[in-house]
Amino acid sequence: MQQQDVENRLDRIEKRLGYMRENIVDLDVVVTEEKKLLGKSAENEKSGNLVCLEEIRDVRNKAR
Repeated sequence: MQQQDVENRLDRIEKRLGYMRENIVDLDVVVTEEKKLLGKSAENEKSGNLVCLEEIRDVRNKAR
């Protein structure tokens, strides 16, 4: 393989890596958000603020 071919391939690889770095999801952020939502859900469950999905469906179906 010629030197120019190698350099071209490396350039393409660098561009792809740059794109990946810019667009990859930060899992720590996702996990942190999920933990917050789980905590809120647990608080709502303890305080009795949750509604059963069947109740929501019943209300929706009666409204139709």
